[in-house]
Amino acid sequence: MEDDLQALRFKVRYLNCIDDTLKAPNEVWFHQDDNTFYYLKRYGDDVEGEVVIAVKVKDQAFEDYDVIKDDSDRVNSLRYGVLVYRQPLEK
Repeated sequence: MEDDLQALRFKVRYLNCIDDTLKAPNEVWFHQDDNTFYYLKRYGDDVEGEVVIAVKVKDQAFEDYDVIKDDSDRVNSLRYGVLVYRQPLEK
């Protein structure tokens, strides 16, 4: 139970990142199988280290978000379907 509470507190700390992730994502993926978009944004230089915010939009409405820390396999599992947008690399 304490682990669940700690995970929820960690997630809530990034609640204000939802708007930024939707407006300026690093990547947007469309999953045709369930008509869902995933907006991904990487945040680094955090006290906690690098995290990725994943915002789920289904049928043109916000559905959920997740904060993924140090789990590239989990982030990569969202990278399938149609790549709608990828932020250009900085020069």
